[in-house]
Amino acid sequence: MSWALLTLRRIRLGLCHRSNRSAASADSSCRARGRTCTGMSWRRNLGAWRSEVATTTSCPAALSRTPSPTYGATSPVEPHVTSSIRMPPSMNRSTGTHGTERLPAPKGARRDTRTDEPAGKHPHRPTGRCYRDGMSQSTCIQATDHELDYRGFRFVARTATAGNAATEPLVVLGGSSQDRLSWTRYERLILSHTSMLTLELPGYGDADPLPVEHGMDFLADTVRHAVDTLSLGPVNVFGACFGASVALRYAQRHPHRIARLMLGGTAVEISPEYTASAKRWRRMVDEGLLDDLARDMVEQFMAPPDHGLVRRRAAVARLMGQRFAQLTERELAMDITHHERLLSHPWSLPEPAVTLPVLVFTGEHDTITPPPVGRRVAQGLRARFTTIKEADHLVQIERDTDLADLMARFFTDQPLEALSYLNPVERFPQPVSGSR
Repeated sequence: MSWALLTLRRIRLGLCHRSNRSAASADSSCRARGRTCTGMSWRRNLGAWRSEVATTTSCPAALSRTPSPTYGATSPVEPHVTSSIRMPPSMNRSTGTHGTERLPAPKGARRDTRTDEPAGKHPHRPTGRCYRDGMSQSTCIQATDHELDYRGFRFVARTATAGNAATEPLVVLGGSSQDRLSWTRYERLILSHTSMLTLELPGYGDADPLPVEHGMDFLADTVRHAVDTLSLGPVNVFGACFGASVALRYAQRHPHRIARLMLGGTAVEISPEYTASAKRWRRMVDEGLLDDLARDMVEQFMAPPDHGLVRRRAAVARLMGQRFAQLTERELAMDITHHERLLSHPWSLPEPAVTLPVLVFTGEHDTITPPPVGRRVAQGLRARFTTIKEADHLVQIERDTDLADLMARFFTDQPLEALSYLNPVERFPQPVSGSR
């Protein structure tokens, strides 16, 4: 493992640290038995701050106190035990072959006693196993992949629940190059409030490729199909970047199936700068300039170093560069089709009006969808608008814990004022009934 990734692991996990002699002794003892205390599983996606204990034990040094998802309180953290999740036969990411991806759990871990079913046989029935998570002493999370089909296009829905229902289920729609595993870090922070649904829509991740003629309306209707198929009822919807465009279209086309809407890093329309970049990226792919493509995309998605302080900038830049440099031929083709889709269909439509609660946000140093652009979106939606400090367009990676806290607060109708990581929240209220 490179020095950069090793450093990033230490920053993100803070587990098995040698904070005192006792911890050091336990850490050494753990390794002496031939067991790795913590492992980092990097998925081929943006924002995959996904840490998992991938062995049969956890070191006592991991039993530290960390921030709780309940708005900054602290709680003891138990060893994070991963689950055994059955994936659809064609989707084993770790091996690239048919079969089941199994993540071992520690001895003594509390398991679901149900027998796993063949993948796809019961698409609505949980087939994963419960595990204990760090967000509380006895939280058991059930995560399941569902292989669905909409109008002949196969796609994947990931549901995760810990049995809590303080608000409606949350649908998460990520940005370009993200998939259903890009938000697993958020599951451990959100599930104390509600269940989560993350999607690999047609054209993305392991779903079927989607021809460019299918735009936001088709993708929004695919989300509706997943929500209906999984019998979720009204949902909260979170969309980031490209996902924000789909999320807004969902709210416009299916207003009775949504309770609240949160949009990050979005715009009213595609900018001329992005149009030029998309055309340049297509040319680089055609000419086989993949290293140049990776560098260019990192520069476009991240704020320049002199633009302002961005948390974890160097680490995120390395992660992004690695992700873009490792794109497969299939992923490259899907990414190019994605960019062409954005240039072929309107990003947003002014009608029909959205009347539900809406929060629009972005990083204060976002250069792709700068704050004035996001503010314009909020004005048009009569929504609230804010920016997250020390972040750019990739705020979901740079400040993941803070963004998860903001999501939990908004979707449970908590106040957003006076949060240390937020700039002032602006309000653009709905017009009074009967007024112009």
